[in-house]
Amino acid sequence: MKKLAKFSAFMVAAMFAATSFTSCGTDDVVDDLISLDEQIDFTGLNVVAQPDGKVLIDGQIKANTKIKKLVLSRDADGDDVIVDLLKNGDQEKVKALDEQGNKNVSFTAYIPTVAVEIEEMYIYGKTKGEKKAASKLTETLEYKIGAANSTTSSYLSVIKNKAYNIDGAKANAADVEVIANSSSDGNTVEGIKRASAAKSSEINSKCGKVALYQNGTSASVIKDGGVIVTESGAICKVISIQTESGSTDATFKGITMKNGLVKNVTVDVSKCAPFSK
Repeated sequence: MKKLAKFSAFMVAAMFAATSFTSCGTDDVVDDLISLDEQIDFTGLNVVAQPDGKVLIDGQIKANTKIKKLVLSRDADGDDVIVDLLKNGDQEKVKALDEQGNKNVSFTAYIPTVAVEIEEMYIYGKTKGEKKAASKLTETLEYKIGAANSTTSSYLSVIKNKAYNIDGAKANAADVEVIANSSSDGNTVEGIKRASAAKSSEINSKCGKVALYQNGTSASVIKDGGVIVTESGAICKVISIQTESGSTDATFKGITMKNGLVKNVTVDVSKCAPFSK
């Protein structure tokens, strides 16, 4: 019995060791990913919103060590690559002396212009000697919104990623950019329109300025595939506005890229002007 007990204990230990030593190395551990903006300075990265729901990305980024990988990916572990941002781009090693005479080395990577459709994505990569890392470049808006005859919230803030009822919209009017567009009988959500169409003067006089596009053309009401661009620095692609059978409500889903989601990354919305309430 003692031999059997010792043998069992040995087998458990061996199985534990096997699972421990056959796992991936440090660079492959997705659960331990840190934010990529801790390794790379994205200050020089240009992200320019387009009326067709795309963004143009180019510019230059910097790091203290060589940038080994940089991609846009649909997942946080970089497997479902949308585009390789370093492909055909140059990387320059820069040496400089600080005020104390110490030599500092940095790397600057030049990103060639790429056009990217707005969808859920991460900016993923690594620098030499560091773990792989990822930063979420977009966020999802998914809210139930109501037609005119519904008691469900009808007011949306893209920049804040929030839905408001009438009282919330009045209290946060400057952040509200769009509202549900209802059918003539007030029972069906048929799209999204500017918040300036709200009946409340407390909202329509203070709401945020936007540009709305459908198929790349300026529109007063947008539906699936439409684009919301806010003067405050966000572009949102409308994925769907799904009406609920027998209900005055619908589920709105959009994907947004905006200022501040990744440190030092701002969205240039000037190509989508003019903006209006």
